[in-house]
Amino acid sequence: SGSLVWTVNNITDRQSGYDLQSNGSTQQIWYDLTNPGYVHAVFCYSAVDDNAWADRTSLYFGSDDNGANWFELGGVPVNNGTTGRSGYPSIIGTSTGAAVIANHNNALPKTTTRASIFIDNSPFEYSFTDYDPGATPNGQGQAIWPLLAINSNDDIILAASINTGDSFYVNTLSGGVFSGWQIYNGDQAETQSLNVSAGGKVGLAWIGGLGQDGDVRYMESTDAGLTWSTPI
Repeated sequence: SGSLVWTVNNITDRQSGYDLQSNGSTQQIWYDLTNPGYVHAVFCYSAVDDNAWADRTSLYFGSDDNGANWFELGGVPVNNGTTGRSGYPSIIGTSTGAAVIANHNNALPKTTTRASIFIDNSPFEYSFTDYDPGATPNGQGQAIWPLLAINSNDDIILAASINTGDSFYVNTLSGGVFSGWQIYNGDQAETQSLNVSAGGKVGLAWIGGLGQDGDVRYMESTDAGLTWSTPI
């Protein structure tokens, strides 16, 4: 890296009272290879520091000049003081350049706070549709820390973990429809990571849960997360 020249550019002058963005590896910036110069970012923000953070919001920012200058598009979802409170955001993008943001939120019509996926209509349009995967099936708690991966067909693989217990969940959003939650024995609080190869293979690693504490597990999928290899 000694041959690289680093330039630091300020995204926003906002000052946040909430600094915890993730319990694992942050996924807060996406560079769009199909639209050179387009960069998307999302951050968890609160204007107060009162240990309640009722105004906590996932703020979405964009740049069309490789990050030299930035503009704020707004909250995803919008926090109106009653609904829309969100946090722990992740961001990727579609093959058409539209931002894909996941976080846990209480945006309507949800009746419980849980992870969902917001997809913009086009690059920087700021017209997001909320795709709700529904409640998790085993009663241990809602999936609230989402991480994302996407393949060339724009199938979105969602991995999310819970606050307590020994489970994490995987779901696939394809054509606007979720495949359904799959449950795995994993540690709590976002101890998983995933990505997609150029050939479309999904790799997912996580820290094992009950009976597997401290063990790193790994599995692969060749059908966008619908089925997985035996974990190793």
